[in-house]
Amino acid sequence: MQVRVFTGKETLSGHRKPPCPGSVHLWHLSWTRSDVAQCDVALLSADERARCRRFYFADDAHGFSLARSWLRRVLGAYCACEPQELTFGYGQWGKPVLPDCPVSFNLSHCKGSVKSHAVVAIAHAHENVGVDIETLRNIADAETLLPVFSPAERMNLRKFQAAERKQEILRLWTGKESVVKTLGQGLSRPLDSFHVQTTPMRLLSMDGQRIPPGMWAMETPDLGPEPCCALALLRKVPRTPADRFWNVFDPDRAVHFPERL
Repeated sequence: MQVRVFTGKETLSGHRKPPCPGSVHLWHLSWTRSDVAQCDVALLSADERARCRRFYFADDAHGFSLARSWLRRVLGAYCACEPQELTFGYGQWGKPVLPDCPVSFNLSHCKGSVKSHAVVAIAHAHENVGVDIETLRNIADAETLLPVFSPAERMNLRKFQAAERKQEILRLWTGKESVVKTLGQGLSRPLDSFHVQTTPMRLLSMDGQRIPPGMWAMETPDLGPEPCCALALLRKVPRTPADRFWNVFDPDRAVHFPERL
């Protein structure tokens, strides 16, 4: 997978060409509590503004509205339309979709100790993409996450000393979240039902079946010292009839893998 990182300082004016297959454009925005000017609430839909009002803490409401307005700005550039004109639909498990969109996309945002972050991943329309971004601030006790990992992942984490293990748990968590978000299955997909390797980041197996080469791609783009980010990319169209992974390309259906290869 080729990943090109853009920042909030780069212009979004004009029309952006979609990435080539196997490539991802990652748009990264960071802000502090005083950066309210970056959020244009006028870009949000009525249901997005209603969701924003339901947050108890002002920081959470601000983070949600800023991330969603950032998503709209980015998608508006690729769809050649005004950000406020976009009308989102939602998959069976809540993943945002855009009818007739020339790209696939995914959004993630998180709080940090100094800055908060949002990332928008843009991929070719014939591929599914998922992204997750977290900071250690979001994981008060990393060890409590161990039961949700697969047995092989837990065994691998035992190799690390306590100080290193917390960072490795964060890497693994973001990697697994990016896979689930690529599939668009949310909490319906148990995190221990698939195995992610962190170095290098790879999806090794799912539901007991190994993943064939070229089906999935994963990356961990470097966005600075604090945030940990993971990307996952899934091809929708098999390269050869021998792939026989037809159902995996519909994120609104259960994922069925063929016989063990």
